[in-house]
Amino acid sequence: MAEAWAIYDALLYAWKFCFSCIILESNSKEIVDILHGHSVSLRGCSLISMIEKLINRNWFVQVQHVYRERNLVADRLASLSRNLPLGVTEWKQVLDQVASLISCEVEVC
Repeated sequence: MAEAWAIYDALLYAWKFCFSCIILESNSKEIVDILHGHSVSLRGCSLISMIEKLINRNWFVQVQHVYRERNLVADRLASLSRNLPLGVTEWKQVLDQVASLISCEVEVC
């Protein structure tokens, strides 16, 4: 359920800052499958309903599964967050600890 809360918080944050196009990657295949309608395991859960309502707002949100090993930046940021107070942390520039990992994940569309 922690992954679902992270998805909800990320979408809410993106909406608050007026993003219009989001590619949301999650390593939780279960949550991705639920949001794509391929699983009913948590269907009806109020948190899943809140996520679906956010996704259905007037913007483009693509939800896709990504393996943890491929999501190096998010994994590193999650590790760094263990030393921070609870809440949202916003960095104004790329952290040295993730700069080299970003180039590993960049793909040309």
